[in-house]
Amino acid sequence: MLNTNYNTTTDFYKINENILSNLKVDIKNILNLTRTPRNLDIFFNFFKACKLQMKTNSPVYISTLKLQKAFGIKSSDYKIYFEKLVAEWESEEYQSYGKDKTCRLIKSFTEEFISLCQKYHDLKLPRSFYQKYYYNIKEFSESQLNRLRTLFKKEEREEKSISSTLRNIDSDDLLIEDFYHSTEDSPFRVYHKLQSVTRATKSDIFNGYYDIDLQQCFASIAWHILDMKNCDLAYSWLLNPEFKHDLRQLIKKDFNLDSIEDAKKKVCALFTDEWTTGEKNVEWYQQLHNEIKKRVKTQLGQKVLWRGKEEVIDSFHKFFTYHEQMIIEKLSQNLDVVLNMHDGIIATNKPNQNSVEYLGFEFLLSINQFVKIEMIEDDLAIQMQSKLEKMQYTKETMEINKDYKEEYYTNDIQKHSGLIVKNFINILL
Repeated sequence: MLNTNYNTTTDFYKINENILSNLKVDIKNILNLTRTPRNLDIFFNFFKACKLQMKTNSPVYISTLKLQKAFGIKSSDYKIYFEKLVAEWESEEYQSYGKDKTCRLIKSFTEEFISLCQKYHDLKLPRSFYQKYYYNIKEFSESQLNRLRTLFKKEEREEKSISSTLRNIDSDDLLIEDFYHSTEDSPFRVYHKLQSVTRATKSDIFNGYYDIDLQQCFASIAWHILDMKNCDLAYSWLLNPEFKHDLRQLIKKDFNLDSIEDAKKKVCALFTDEWTTGEKNVEWYQQLHNEIKKRVKTQLGQKVLWRGKEEVIDSFHKFFTYHEQMIIEKLSQNLDVVLNMHDGIIATNKPNQNSVEYLGFEFLLSINQFVKIEMIEDDLAIQMQSKLEKMQYTKETMEINKDYKEEYYTNDIQKHSGLIVKNFINILL
């Protein structure tokens, strides 16, 4: 059963009064303090980081800048936490983790602190902590939250025979934050753990729902709003979302790349203010990038009101994601949205047309339906499933994909050794 966060600090401390009293004593003992701490925000930052490290087994960081600015905590107060709880640093050097921000990565915490975190592992942090921790938060609508709660009820997951991939994921871990959050560098997009699960897992969770994305989102914004469709450059036509395959293929060819996935990264780099290694070697690409940069810079400095805060569009990312999210809001108006994605949504119903109007322009949509895939432990079946997941085909996606120089044919139902995939697309090797 989903455990939600507490809406107020008062609720949190009232419900967990005895647990928190014991926790404060444990913190006092582990840090050798003279009295129990009044403010638990410092501990919550370390607690959150330690739980993440236990899950990922990767270095983590705790932002001292965030402790100071967001939580109003003095360095003299949090210094002892670093001294007593960190067992080993990843390195002595500070690493960049955001614009003008640096930190030291923590390789491991002390065994004593890890044991403490395990003891209180199920403690859900108060909403007030996340309101300080994140730059901004956006609540799920009640209908969204109820639908997600239903999808994650343990008994329903078992009844639907959801794949082992999903059964092994703790639903509380996925939905422990029953809201979206934004960052200072990316205030317009909303982020949530569910956005990053694999497509196979999404197909299990959202079976029958619709995955609706903006086609070539940033390229479309450049094409329409930056008026690149009226640019004189010979290759500006490649930004037309209808020619996204041509753009990727040409980048793959001219940069001598191994895969379309690598080409997609080069496409993304067109809409940033920085070069990455090798991009100046292709003249048409450099010219296109320079023109996009010149046009975006004329848009910087604008102030917009967003969820009660005045935001300044002072970066390329903010320019593109502001318009991206304005388009998403228009798209969502007549849909039953279950989850917001970065440049799209997951909804129970689909739009009446394959485009959405914004600022007088039509932005094309990609509309696919999630289909749950049942499979057995069969080597060939697993290989076929891997290809299907990689290419991200779903029930309504049956068009020839020009990114892959292969031939396809479709069947309503393809069966092999217990593998059943509705509208499976066979790959002729």
